[in-house]
Amino acid sequence: MADYEINDVATIGLVEDIPAHQLPPEAWSSMRNVRVLDTQQVEKLRGWTNVFGAASTPPQFIMNLVDPSQPWWLYASLTEAYVFNGTSHTEITRASADYNASLFTDWDGTILGGIPIINNGVDPPQYCADYRIGTRLDDLPNWRANTTAKAMKAFAPYLVAVNITKAGQHYPHMVKWSHGAEVGAVPTSWDETDETKDAGENELHDTRAGMLLNAGMLRGQMYLYKEGSVWRIQQIGGRFIFRFDTFIDSNGLIGPKAFCLTPDGNKHVCLFQDDVVMHDGQQVKSVLEGRLKRSLFSRISQSAYKRCFLFANPGFSEVWICYPEKGFETPNRALIMNTVSGAITEAVGVDFVCADIGPVEQTNLVRWNTAIGTWDTYAGGAWGQIERRAVLVGNPTAIKIFQLDKGDRRNNKDFAVSFGRQGLSLMGQKRSREPIVDFKQEKLYTRVWIKATGVPFIVRLGVHEWPDGPISWSEAELFDPAIDHWCDFVQSGRAVAVEFSSTGPGIWRIHGYKPEIQALGNF
Repeated sequence: MADYEINDVATIGLVEDIPAHQLPPEAWSSMRNVRVLDTQQVEKLRGWTNVFGAASTPPQFIMNLVDPSQPWWLYASLTEAYVFNGTSHTEITRASADYNASLFTDWDGTILGGIPIINNGVDPPQYCADYRIGTRLDDLPNWRANTTAKAMKAFAPYLVAVNITKAGQHYPHMVKWSHGAEVGAVPTSWDETDETKDAGENELHDTRAGMLLNAGMLRGQMYLYKEGSVWRIQQIGGRFIFRFDTFIDSNGLIGPKAFCLTPDGNKHVCLFQDDVVMHDGQQVKSVLEGRLKRSLFSRISQSAYKRCFLFANPGFSEVWICYPEKGFETPNRALIMNTVSGAITEAVGVDFVCADIGPVEQTNLVRWNTAIGTWDTYAGGAWGQIERRAVLVGNPTAIKIFQLDKGDRRNNKDFAVSFGRQGLSLMGQKRSREPIVDFKQEKLYTRVWIKATGVPFIVRLGVHEWPDGPISWSEAELFDPAIDHWCDFVQSGRAVAVEFSSTGPGIWRIHGYKPEIQALGNF
């Protein structure tokens, strides 16, 4: 009887670009709606739950506003903007007219000295003077009339704008920056011709690298992302203010929202035209090479690829790479990269288009007149609590804002989960603990030992006679981690496939498994 225990189930994650029979035992050939935890276990994804009731406009953009007194959340549709202050939704659309954004990827935002600024590349940049209810957004003061920018980001006391249009004339390679602003104030000038101000502009010379799409801060420097290159700007002071140099000259973003900071803030993860890379401003590393690069880019929609977007999920040390597959116009799937282990899994059924991180205040719904006991002995729990780094996502179809990883269902609906491995042809292990693989021998599979916790889930075992050939699956078996240790099967073949799945509520996780295998000979 062969014996090989597979325990490091969360170290590699999903691999689709290499045939399953060539993978190490710890790799998975399919992973849907699961994540890896601490390199030790694979867990069913948690759900997302509505946190603010019905939104007042379809949320195509969401942004946390930092305020010491309470959490504020700004969100916008293509035409309107609202703020939620923990109690009510209040419109803050500029008084002069509705907005004219075309897609959710048009919107972006930044905070300059405590002042929120949002921009959609069509209307003048908008700013919020203070967080009082009833204060509407307004055109950014001192911004040039008849001028728009694709993106605008804060860099120390400056605002930096990229991809500029002036009076109908498009400058896709232009970078503009403001005069330095005082804390709590907006820049007083954007006039590059005024020698008494620090404002300026620069045209990046690599015109063959496509347009500027966005910009982001990393380790005190700003990175300018084009379609075919990445530039870096450093603040040097003096007459020139900034120094520009090319950081990557051979690749660029697939879309304007296709990058984000890692949860620790030390790297950018970028969805490029033909790869996903992670960089710290010095070293650039491919995330997908030899694992999912070919399969991902074969699935991304050729008509909606610019609508990909990325966001960090600090609570689980993750970056979500959301994309629309063929036949979809908005993202419906995501690769989930654990930034600690590097393992990647997949989420299917994504139905949101924007995300941001910030505090969410949860209140206790017990009424005072129904609370039991005195104040000193009250056992109903805290009146309220704040989750400091929650991830909120916007769903414009449902017109709701959800908190990610809240509960075990998605908007009160169950979802399917499955992950498994094909092409395992183990015959035991060497003294060095390396697996012994033999596709020549026919094998009898009689039992799978499983180390798991959580609610019950389904286990299937299948066999196939050729590498990556058709699989003959057994009947599904229900496994309850509270009482079971194994599932019994009787299957024979040259290689085995194992699948774990569920469709109902509850969270479960796999720590390891071991198939029992008996060699039957070469025939």
